[in-house]
Amino acid sequence: MGDIFFTFFPNVKKIINNSSSTIALDITNENYSWCDINDTTVPISSLSKGIAIVSPKILRYYTVSFDGNGATSGSMSSFTVNGNDALNLPQNAFTKEGYKFKEWAFKLGGEGYCLGDGGGLLFTEEELWQTGLKKITFKAKWELDTDYGIVQKKGTVLKDSTANYTVVSDNKKIRL
Repeated sequence: MGDIFFTFFPNVKKIINNSSSTIALDITNENYSWCDINDTTVPISSLSKGIAIVSPKILRYYTVSFDGNGATSGSMSSFTVNGNDALNLPQNAFTKEGYKFKEWAFKLGGEGYCLGDGGGLLFTEEELWQTGLKKITFKAKWELDTDYGIVQKKGTVLKDSTANYTVVSDNKKIRL
């Protein structure tokens, strides 16, 4: 009944069901969905008893951004991912002098997670609606590059054949 009703009356934006029968709700517009009048955050496909309205669909995508976490050069552009589409992380474009990129750290629901370059995630449209996820920031995690210079503690005096060098900052690699 619901499908036939909306075929004949495509401009209906509100329906009240006072009966005990369930009404199937069908809408073909990608930008709109049926929602219960008391909760327009979750799309519905049928209405038992109550009021349903046509509402703009909740955003079905999220934004991905990157934080270099002290990077000395490089940048990465933000982009959006649609629900139900896999997110495959691009290669890290940041560099940090004296360090190697280790992985990407991010938080979801207060919990911390990590992914390597090229790692992937998938969120369904339903998960996006339920969690309200709109943005994920991936923060670069670094580890000391043991192939880059010498690491010494602040105040350490290093000597070579021509001069003395004093380390002025902790965990900075230097070359003699």
